[in-house]
Amino acid sequence: IFYSAPAYTQWQQLNSFGSTCGSGCYVSSMLSLGTRIVVSTNNGIYSSADAGLTWTYDSTGMGSHYVYQLVKQGSVIYASTGSGMYWSLDNGSTWSLRNNSLFFPYFTSMGSLLFGYSNEIYMSADSGASWIQKTSGWYMSLSLAANGPLLFAGNIDNVGTGGIWTSADSGTTWNQHQPLGDVNSIGFLGGYVF
Repeated sequence: IFYSAPAYTQWQQLNSFGSTCGSGCYVSSMLSLGTRIVVSTNNGIYSSADAGLTWTYDSTGMGSHYVYQLVKQGSVIYASTGSGMYWSLDNGSTWSLRNNSLFFPYFTSMGSLLFGYSNEIYMSADSGASWIQKTSGWYMSLSLAANGPLLFAGNIDNVGTGGIWTSADSGTTWNQHQPLGDVNSIGFLGGYVF
C-alpha cells in the first residue's frame, strides 16, 4: 500500500503486513473507518490504527480466505469471500458467516439494501441473510456501485454489452450508457462518474 499527502505528487510505501499474509499478498479493497484502515487481501483481513505503520490480522471467525471486497453499511462491514459473505458488527475485528448460498466477487450497498453480482444481479433487504435475483440473462459485471438513488454496474464488453449500466428501480430495469469497453471500477466525485 502506498500513501500520499493531498498534493498527490509524492507517494510512500507503508509497512507490509508481515509474514502472516505471505509473499504473494495483495490488497483487493480498502475501507477508512475513522482512524482505522481496514483492507481485504487474498489471505484475510488486516487493519491499522496508526495510519498503516503497523497491521493487525483481523480475520477472527473467518480464517484466511481470499476476501474480494469490503462494503460498509451503517455500523456493519460485509466481506465477500469464495466461501460466502461474512459480516462484522465490531468494525472488522471479528467476523461471522452471514450467507454461504451465493458468491459475490462484487457487491455494494444502497441505503438499507445490498446488491451483489454472481452471474446475475441480486438484492438483499435483510442485511444479506437472503437474496432476490433481480436480473435474468445478465452480462458479466466487473464492478457495482451506488450513488444516490442509482445503482451502477460496470460490465465486460461482449458484443456491445460493456460499459456503464444504471438502474433507478433497485435493479429491476437497466439502461446502458454509451458502450465504453470493460469497466473494472466505478467511482464518484461531485456530479461526475469515473
